[in-house]
Amino acid sequence: EAEASVAAPFTSKIKDISCVIEVLKEGRAALVTSFQSFKFMALYSLIQFTSTIISYSYSCSMNDGQFPYLDIILCLPLAITLCQSKAVEPLVKETPPDSLFSAYVFGSVLGQTLIQVVFQVLIIRFLTSQIWYVPEIAAIFQGAKIETTILFIYSSFQYIIVAFAFSKGKPFKAPIKAHSLFGFTLMFTLGITCFLLISPYTILHKLLNLVPVHFSFRLSCLLIAVLNFTFSMIFEEVISILQLKSSRKVEIPSLQQNIF
Repeated sequence: EAEASVAAPFTSKIKDISCVIEVLKEGRAALVTSFQSFKFMALYSLIQFTSTIISYSYSCSMNDGQFPYLDIILCLPLAITLCQSKAVEPLVKETPPDSLFSAYVFGSVLGQTLIQVVFQVLIIRFLTSQIWYVPEIAAIFQGAKIETTILFIYSSFQYIIVAFAFSKGKPFKAPIKAHSLFGFTLMFTLGITCFLLISPYTILHKLLNLVPVHFSFRLSCLLIAVLNFTFSMIFEEVISILQLKSSRKVEIPSLQQNIF
């Protein structure tokens, strides 16, 4: 029953205006999802850029096996499943940001970028402050180094953190518990990252060109990642609250009928 009309996507078999509510819910969810995808891809690039710059400052670089892992195994499934959540059931009076250039979207991106950069600098400074740390100077940009190992694993945590932080779509999108595919992707990528950090040296570490690190330091990295997660979630929650409060202040003028 397709119609060659601009209004065709909005036609419905329901003989009342209840379909308008569905259009509004799905439209708001789609708009929020597009903003979330933009923010995640922006943070994905900025996190990788930061880790690359820091590794260059220590005369080392991630190898050809680590970049495909981050791009294909880690970030691609997160980016795809992040967009698969459904609209929330009740239609609320709040409205999502109406522009990609809104202060809340850019504020979220800039704030999360600052948080991830600070924690990457913190983790590498924490590494160089260890008594067992010895900088390698001989093989510049060659072979596996402890700096790239730590930056690679810790930045993997940050990709997962920002994906989870940006997935919050309330009150326009269904929560993560109703989005099993994205939840499974988060648990899968988090499990692999924790395995790379905590487990002893395995064939997977060798394939990714990672070097062994002291176990106590690996546990410290995990605690710092938890702290990173806390700061990111708190900041994103604050941005969300401010945006919703701002949307409530926008009053829709009531329709007045003039009898005369």
